[in-house]
Amino acid sequence: MAKLECNVSEWAALNSLISACEVYAIYHLKGEQKEELEAKISIGKKMLIDATIKGIDAEDAALRNAEDRGAADSYYRRKRKPNYRKEVDGVSVLVWAEDMTEEQIKAYNRGFDRNEEEQVFKDYRD
Repeated sequence: MAKLECNVSEWAALNSLISACEVYAIYHLKGEQKEELEAKISIGKKMLIDATIKGIDAEDAALRNAEDRGAADSYYRRKRKPNYRKEVDGVSVLVWAEDMTEEQIKAYNRGFDRNEEEQVFKDYRD
């Protein structure tokens, strides 16, 4: 499999596209079509995990991830519990506040607060 090389915006767009495909597969496909799309989604996820992101170092990635997690927690109406995910040997590991830096916690809170101000929340009535 070819190694993906992209900038942060491209990576985020690809990640969003893969997430949309997952939702589509869950709610709209069955049988062989669903299995085929799920296999392609799995390949896409592996490519994103292994991607070389130009212009970003590990600490910047952790801050961006923490901010995204804060926004997501607010969106899904979860309690404010600073966390982010990092990759360790190809496995996504959840990191909680006690193991986060002060900057990472600030980034999480920034994302959470931004979404609270924008009031963009998951509608569970669907």
